[in-house]
Amino acid sequence: TNHDSETELQAANFILEMDCVEELKDTERECVTLQSSIAETKTAKSTLMDEIMEMERQGLLWEKKIQLDKETRMALDPTVGQKETENMEKEIHRMTLRFEALKREQERLSNEMERAIEKRTTITTRYGKPKPSNAVPSKNPKE
Repeated sequence: TNHDSETELQAANFILEMDCVEELKDTERECVTLQSSIAETKTAKSTLMDEIMEMERQGLLWEKKIQLDKETRMALDPTVGQKETENMEKEIHRMTLRFEALKREQERLSNEMERAIEKRTTITTRYGKPKPSNAVPSKNPKE
């Protein structure tokens, strides 16, 4: 009968609506998690940028020290200060390696942040509120 069919359809619609609401809640939780991840990634990127700037500054200072050392060695006995120069060059090498590692980490974090933003945009596009139109909106977002 019509009444039975109507009851069955209402029950099916209710179940479908609850499924959609649950899926939307899951997506909202995932979106909040992604936003938190983005914030953490931005903070980490900022910290790495600060470290990179400090390393660059330190590198310039070491280069100046090496230049002064070279000039001094030319004026004095070439064997004096050789050990210190080698130590400074080793330190510069270590700093250069650290700087390159920081650049790689920055690139990785930047890529990770871009992926998170793309994922968030995809979720927002897929599950965002539909734009109002003149037609009556459907209760099923998959239609």
